[in-house]
Amino acid sequence: MEPTDPAVIILNDLKLFNATAVYFEEEIWPKIHSNAIDFLAHWEKDNNWTFIADKDDSLVDSRFFPNSWNPNEQWFKISYIGKVSDAADYILADLCGFGSDKIGLTYCNNLQVRVREWKRKINVCSNEYSALLKRYSFYFDDEGLTFYTPIILDHAKLVDAWENDAYDEFLLPLTNALESAKNSLAEFDKFYEVVTKS
Repeated sequence: MEPTDPAVIILNDLKLFNATAVYFEEEIWPKIHSNAIDFLAHWEKDNNWTFIADKDDSLVDSRFFPNSWNPNEQWFKISYIGKVSDAADYILADLCGFGSDKIGLTYCNNLQVRVREWKRKINVCSNEYSALLKRYSFYFDDEGLTFYTPIILDHAKLVDAWENDAYDEFLLPLTNALESAKNSLAEFDKFYEVVTKS
């Protein structure tokens, strides 16, 4: 009978585990991350948006905003959704839906920094805008008190992308999320105006 305890499986073949972990961290993820950054930069240029890549090579906290917006007022960013677990999953596992946490493109604004005040403001209009923004695949996150559209990359397409060194189809959910954001800008502008005045 094969062992099912993860520790036993790893320890039985520690040499292989070490080699695969090192290869993932030094070869696989850097190549996927680099392709994702290039892919998002092309979308940014084609759509007259600004893209500010993450600083720690995770994609999380990468920021996006249309050039018509004041980036100190409103923006979108790739972030974890809801309560984040203590698990130390690889970001790629989370992006493919295998990790402990969900990732999405979230709407952010400069009013969210004062949590208590933001809770009061968002309670005024979250139901109304939840219904409006669902049409654009944006959902309200009760934990983070913001709107998000999920990002889930297809694991089967990841294997094809790696084998063929062609990542566009695999990364399409990233730009699908950004297209949802682009199509919902008028609603977010109205939302921002309402919460600013409330």
